[in-house]
Amino acid sequence: MARTTTTTQSPPVNSTQPQSVAKQNQISLDASQGRRRRRRRRRSSNPIIHAISALFAILNSINYWNSFWVLAVPAFGFYLATSTPLLWPTAVFSVVYYFVTGLGITAGYHRLWAHRAYTATIPLRIYLAATSAGALQDSIRTWSSDHRAHHRFTDTLKDPYSVRKGLFYSHIGWLIFKQDASLKGRTSIADLDRDPVVMWQHNFYIPLALGMAYAFPALVAGAFWSDPLGGFIYAGILRVMLVQQATFCVNSLAHYLGAATFDDHRSPRDHVLTALLTLGEGYHNFHHEFPNDFRNAVDWWQYDPTKWAIQLWFWCGLVSEVKTFDQNVIERGRMQQEVKTLEGKERLLLGMQGGAVGSGAAAATETLWSWDEFQRATTLELATRPRRHLILVAGILYDVASFLAVHPGGESLLRSAVGKDATALFNGGLETTSHHPHSRPCPASKEAPAWPPLRAESGSAMRVTSVLVLGIEGPWLIVTLGADSAGARRILETFRVGVLRGGCEVEIWKEGYREEQSR
Repeated sequence: MARTTTTTQSPPVNSTQPQSVAKQNQISLDASQGRRRRRRRRRSSNPIIHAISALFAILNSINYWNSFWVLAVPAFGFYLATSTPLLWPTAVFSVVYYFVTGLGITAGYHRLWAHRAYTATIPLRIYLAATSAGALQDSIRTWSSDHRAHHRFTDTLKDPYSVRKGLFYSHIGWLIFKQDASLKGRTSIADLDRDPVVMWQHNFYIPLALGMAYAFPALVAGAFWSDPLGGFIYAGILRVMLVQQATFCVNSLAHYLGAATFDDHRSPRDHVLTALLTLGEGYHNFHHEFPNDFRNAVDWWQYDPTKWAIQLWFWCGLVSEVKTFDQNVIERGRMQQEVKTLEGKERLLLGMQGGAVGSGAAAATETLWSWDEFQRATTLELATRPRRHLILVAGILYDVASFLAVHPGGESLLRSAVGKDATALFNGGLETTSHHPHSRPCPASKEAPAWPPLRAESGSAMRVTSVLVLGIEGPWLIVTLGADSAGARRILETFRVGVLRGGCEVEIWKEGYREEQSR
């Protein structure tokens, strides 16, 4: 039987059909995307939707844990205070406990653990760790880590509470809004991790903090004068708020209000108001320049109860290895900033007068003197012109007539240089005696305390150079050992009258150029 095979042919396929389907799908997709874009534009143009979106963004950026303790709890305390009378024993106890917990922060968290400005015994460290917990400012370990980063990266993006981000941010904004931890500068706290007191407080911080902040004042007020609620509200909630705000002022006001006494390159400032609010932490410019000094107020008359407490503990044997910077180093920093301030004023005045600052620029525009003109001006007294007291230092002419009477080295010394090249005398030389005329100390003043007379051992050689000391009665040009002559040159510039033709001005320009290149 023969097998028959039937072949069924399919209808011809239209090769353009898949392309048509793809094109239709693309058109549908484009239309859908267009509708979504139009809906987004309508939503973005709707002010209500825009406001709601902004509100959700703000709510998402809030650190609710910190905001609860820093904002909500104090608000609740104020509400309770409206119906709770303040008894005078509670008021006194609140003030005392404010200082106790505040010193726990300033003397403990700040100067002991963050800066290692002194060494404390175990009992004192336990006391400071416990009382500082009552201020509710996080543990020693966390607080000190942030503060060390603040000092290392001051005024930069890595500063945890940089004032460059705004006064509100540096005061409290960095706490109540979430921060990117990756942006905070890194510092070492290995020494704190090895401290058993620090780790004890860190591991048990929450119960210790709640007990010292709220339970302890309530128990004291309730046990001694039957006012537990008043102790909880006034010595607890409201006292914590005041200590916190005082500490926050160090981060904000101390970088905003006051004078740059030692350095104006960064934001820290010195001001008595901030010191009064922060138990002596307001002399912040000094602190940032000398951070390991146990003092914030270096002058005896400045308000710094934290310094006084540390000194008292030292006398009681509870503190040792108290760190201080050498007074000469501190005064040098103060004077350098004063000179820098004067230079800024000089630039401003010369800029208003169309003048220029600096030996190179001045030499290019000032009157050129010949040697003969210099000699005639200093030796002849004419009817139309009195004799001028000109001296020559490194090719520059200076009229020192107004400085003769107040020169600490004596008027005769300065008169002996009139009409001569006093470059060697000004720059100093090798002295083997302490009787150099310029070795007289500067008159005593607050700005420039009396310096001891210079002394030299027999047969020793010491280089004598000039420095500037600012006293109450004005600037004094003195000579001391091993000091920088830049200050004396600055004050000498105020007497400048011209440039000697061929008188070393080229060498001066070369020296200035080399100094600029070396910076």
